[in-house]
Amino acid sequence: MQSSCPRMSRWLPVLLLPWLLVSCSGEQRNDLVLERVAANLQKDTLVAEARLTPEFVGKAMAMLSNGESLLVSYHFELLREKQWLPDPLENQAVVRRRLRRNLILERYEMNDLNHKTTSYTADEGEAALFLGNPRFIPLLERSRLQPQQGYLVSVTFRLDEEGISRMLRVLRDWIFFWEVNSHTIQSGYRLP
Repeated sequence: MQSSCPRMSRWLPVLLLPWLLVSCSGEQRNDLVLERVAANLQKDTLVAEARLTPEFVGKAMAMLSNGESLLVSYHFELLREKQWLPDPLENQAVVRRRLRRNLILERYEMNDLNHKTTSYTADEGEAALFLGNPRFIPLLERSRLQPQQGYLVSVTFRLDEEGISRMLRVLRDWIFFWEVNSHTIQSGYRLP
């Protein structure tokens, strides 16, 4: 009786070829989404801000002109910097925003989902700033910061699609596993 292993080993490269072609076929692209993250002291609170690249904001605003709405989330983290151990989490904050363009009234609807506020503007630049530059995000009180300690401020950005359920989002992420769904950038901070 002959084993089926030799037959399987002959078909293994054929079975793996489509997966390899899909994962390796993308040319090297510089898909920079987050331009910078920074932290500074405002009175007695350490606050953070993030900024998206102008190219990505332009693409997002073009998506709005098709009638789509954008739901973005920024996940800010303040980590205490350690040399040999993993960096412990000091605090975190999540900013969720939705931006829609009303094609009939030609104005933008800006929803801050954290504070449950809605504002409207006809100015595209103001809408782009709302989407791409969250500022004054409180992270930690000054009294809890250690003077000689280094900190890392990290932000993870995610652009979500509205109108599909969480189950379909998970399924989409599994099917298109090679596409990057979130983008992260870090910056160091020390007390002045």
